[in-house]
Amino acid sequence: MTGSLLALVAATGCGGEDAGGASGSSGAEQLPKDRAYESTEVTRDGEPHELVPGTKIQLRFDHGEVGAHAGCNQLTGQAELRDDRLVIPDIGGTMMACEDELMAQEEWVSEFLTSEPVMSLDGETLVLEGDDTTIEFVESSNAEEDRPLESTRWIVDTVIQGEVASSVPEDAEAYVIFDGDGNASGNGGCNTFGAQYTATDNQLEVTDLTATMMSCGEERDQFERTVFDVLDDNPGYEIEGEELTLTAESEDAQLQLIAD
Repeated sequence: MTGSLLALVAATGCGGEDAGGASGSSGAEQLPKDRAYESTEVTRDGEPHELVPGTKIQLRFDHGEVGAHAGCNQLTGQAELRDDRLVIPDIGGTMMACEDELMAQEEWVSEFLTSEPVMSLDGETLVLEGDDTTIEFVESSNAEEDRPLESTRWIVDTVIQGEVASSVPEDAEAYVIFDGDGNASGNGGCNTFGAQYTATDNQLEVTDLTATMMSCGEERDQFERTVFDVLDDNPGYEIEGEELTLTAESEDAQLQLIAD
């Protein structure tokens, strides 16, 4: 894995025309408000560009702030629309180190977002166009509504230990369901499990966790131990759209999960 991405990327300003055909308007108030988008097509140097398998470029606009995710770190920055261009003077983010291909993808996405691409918005379709890169987005269907913690099948997508993020091992599927009646069940990546839980003020208390006792090889077994360690460590939880983040109370491990 490579080192962590620089937390801050600087960009300079330039001119153009306002998005959505409103020529001359500018400022953060011209950006979408409380809207989220995910990429549908990426073109680089005139050719279709394939993203890292299993990833999309995600954007969220929230009253003058833009958030982005390209498969590794969460990126955020203040933004405005200036003469048709999305202007993000500085973008920062978490400092995880991910697999090389994810880090490379995140780096070019960060550079693209801070290059002041031309922005156009037509209904649910948003397009960002730079000198050699164009990204088309569609508004996420759940941009304004978070999935409920309970009665949702949450699939583990990424495990983070310290500053290192790891994807799910091949042939493993880890998930958890909180049923709303205090019972949790799922699979840690190898073994099925059951537990009791309470959820209060974005904090989970998971007790009586029991699991079957199979071994699925060193990689999957280690992955599963981390999943169970987070669940056992009174994790805090945060839901954003279809993403659930569980952070161990000791803060040394984290799970990122996606709603099924």
